[in-house]
Parts: sequence; C-alpha cells; structure tokens
Amino acid sequence: MRRGQKTNAEQVVLKLRQIAVQTAQGKSLALACRGAEISEQSYYRRRRAYGGLQVDQARKMKDL
Repeated sequence: MRRGQKTNAEQVVLKLRQIAVQTAQGKSLALACRGAEISEQSYYRRRRAYGGLQVDQARKMKDL
C-alpha cells in the first residue's frame, strides 16, 4: 500500500491478523509491521479501532 492511499476496513482487519500471527511466531512487532507496510503507530491506532473484529463485522461497521 502506497502512502496516501486509504485502506478499507477489511484490509485493516486482515493486516492486524497477519501481524498478530507473525508476532505469535516470535517475530518482533517492528519487523511484522514493516512486513505489512504500516508503521507501529498505525498498528496501535488501528488495533484500538478494529481490534477483535472479524472481516464481516468490519464491513458492517463501515456501512454504518
């Protein structure tokens, strides 16, 4: 994802899940975020907003 492009809710949830899997496998958070092409600050902000949601729940939230 390039800078300045908006990500939709489904993409955010999938990236959060990807980072969670990588950190559970022992990868550092900084490396996992770099692999997902987001900053650590964006990770924490998105985790606060979308943490614990499933993809279909994120779609419903976006529709509201």
